Amino acid sequence: MRDNDDAINVTNRIEVGDSGTARAVLVDDVNAVYGFSDNITHTCLYIEYTQGTHDVQIYGTWVVPEFPMSMIQILFIVATIVAVISRKKVKKA
Repeated sequence: MRDNDDAINVTNRIEVGDSGTARAVLVDDVNAVYGFSDNITHTCLYIEYTQGTHDVQIYGTWVVPEFPMSMIQILFIVATIVAVISRKKVKKA
């Protein structure tokens, strides 16, 4: 590193299969050179920058769903069953 430079090490938990996905790191809207390493559970990015306040953006291609897919399927099945039962009760009335 040059004088008056700083660096940040960003560590993030990864999901199975996320290792090696494409990502982009921007510092003040400019592509940044960064170091990358990972292990079974985490990804680490090492980003160098000059001293001061900066806007750092990290983009990746892996999206972590808010709910697991199995949970969404179960909720869909339950909603369908509730709709069918409600419709049968309305027809009887």
